[in-house]
Amino acid sequence: MRKYKVLRPYPPDFGSATTTAYRLDIGRDKFVADVRAGLLAPSDSVGTQKRWEWDQVLAGVRARNESVDVSCPLVEQSENEDPFLAGIRLVKTS
Repeated sequence: MRKYKVLRPYPPDFGSATTTAYRLDIGRDKFVADVRAGLLAPSDSVGTQKRWEWDQVLAGVRARNESVDVSCPLVEQSENEDPFLAGIRLVKTS
């Protein structure tokens, strides 16, 4: 636990695992697991500390999201149909 709390008007460009996970709105353990799995950018060394550059993390998340195929093979959909709406058609109501 920190002895003091620093309030900044902006987030740091190079953040610790805890800070970067917070900015991604995920838990620290999930963040570390995603980094180890290669899903998120690796850390840089700032002195003796591991830090993640926010621009690299954000670019990696965006690149990964662009490469994800959002089509649903179970549903026939036209070229212009929203994939979310196509997926809704799979939901069964009781």
